[in-house]
Amino acid sequence: MTTSPTPLTLPAARKAVRWFQKAMRMRDWEIHLEIQDDPPEWTDEDRNSRTAGMCSRQRRYKIAWLWVSNRACRNEGGDRSVDPLVALFHELVHVASSEGCWAQDHEEVGEFVVERLARLITTAYRAAQKYPKAFGNG
Repeated sequence: MTTSPTPLTLPAARKAVRWFQKAMRMRDWEIHLEIQDDPPEWTDEDRNSRTAGMCSRQRRYKIAWLWVSNRACRNEGGDRSVDPLVALFHELVHVASSEGCWAQDHEEVGEFVVERLARLITTAYRAAQKYPKAFGNG
């Protein structure tokens, strides 16, 4: 039996984004977060979407929009669940990459690399939260 991932709250997501922006030297980016089950209008996803997260960005203006769905991350009745924090970092990697949010959507290799990076970043983030002095944060 698999356990459902811990839902991501907006305050927790904001804290993770601030950490990511500092680590990636993206403090000058304006990042808008939406942590909600139903997709925002800008995604063009329908209400029953199983998409765990999505991003859009205006690189020239350093503005990004990110959405993570706790419901889709739970993937009830599906084959696997997704950690919402990994989904958040996955979308942030897309924002930070030179290719952008949409360029790799249907490229299996590109998405595989982004997913692995997101998992590594999530592990580093959780370690930094648990051991702040070791990471120069305490």
